[in-house]
Amino acid sequence: MRNIFKIKILHIIFAAFLVFLNEACAENIDAKTVSHRLATIESEELPLPYNDVLLSRIKTFSAKSLPTAFGDYDSLFVAELKERNMPLELEYLPLALSNMQLDWQRGDRCGVWALPTLVALHHGLTVDEKHDERFAVEDATAVALDYLSDLYRQNGDWWLALLAYVNSPMALNKALSQTVTTPAVWDFYEMGLVPDAEVIGDFIACYYVYSSAHRTSLPSQSKNAYVSFTGPVPVKELAKKANMTESLIKALNPVFRSDPMEPLDGQELLLPLKQAKYFPVIENELYEEGVAMLSKPVKPKKEKPIQTVTSTSTQKKYTVKRGDTLSGIAKKNHVKVSDIKRWNKLKSDKIREGQKLIIKI
Repeated sequence: MRNIFKIKILHIIFAAFLVFLNEACAENIDAKTVSHRLATIESEELPLPYNDVLLSRIKTFSAKSLPTAFGDYDSLFVAELKERNMPLELEYLPLALSNMQLDWQRGDRCGVWALPTLVALHHGLTVDEKHDERFAVEDATAVALDYLSDLYRQNGDWWLALLAYVNSPMALNKALSQTVTTPAVWDFYEMGLVPDAEVIGDFIACYYVYSSAHRTSLPSQSKNAYVSFTGPVPVKELAKKANMTESLIKALNPVFRSDPMEPLDGQELLLPLKQAKYFPVIENELYEEGVAMLSKPVKPKKEKPIQTVTSTSTQKKYTVKRGDTLSGIAKKNHVKVSDIKRWNKLKSDKIREGQKLIIKI
């Protein structure tokens, strides 16, 4: 117990130390420091040019700790980038796109790499009502980097490839058609040439902040394990039998979009280590309950009957005579003055001799 307590104390001290370093780093953010450091980064393929916009973006990211999910996958990112001979700076792109939120979703884009639906489908990922493999980091990483490589081959420039990735190739081509020469990187931002040019500042700021020596990427402390499954698994029943929350199950398994969760080739359930070991004990019971859920007929939603109002009223035209008033006309026809004004779009009670009025009775 004492050893565990000492480890926890060391973790707290280390976390406080990182906070101190982050604050110290944030205090020294100025144009001269940032531009000098960016100038010393040797990257011929993917230059990181300075712009005053970077100061605020760097301060924003400096105030954040490095997401633990990045520590779980940064070695994967580097390995995949090296395999494709791509700039290693792109390791930090998911931080700019999704802040490494494993269940990130916005509009048509999902996952840490913010992959569009059509791109995912084109590269063989499953995206339907029951599954979305854009949330499987390993698979999404391979697709995202293959797509980026294709865009680089088409444009011959990594920044153009990145802007096409974030905005779409069509948006990039439209932007390039508006200028005589190829714009510099920050021109896309300052001239508003593409819908999302914020990624320029976010990506450079992420690289500047998180590639610092003191920003060590630590893997998450939680112990999880994958388990294979061959039948439908109801989320509520799994939570109940394995003594865990439904929200945790969904957070760990964003690939599975339906309830019960249904198997998909190449994908497994991710559970806390204790529950993963217990899963084989309750596995068959879960499948039976899942099959029962799927066999229940889906009750069609009751559609509210459309209420049709049948009007029994008729209307007539009344010609205003000398001495008539709206109140007198209303009294004769057993209607309200306000109704006569509404039917005839009158702004006041004034009427004139010979005027035609619509009266509904």
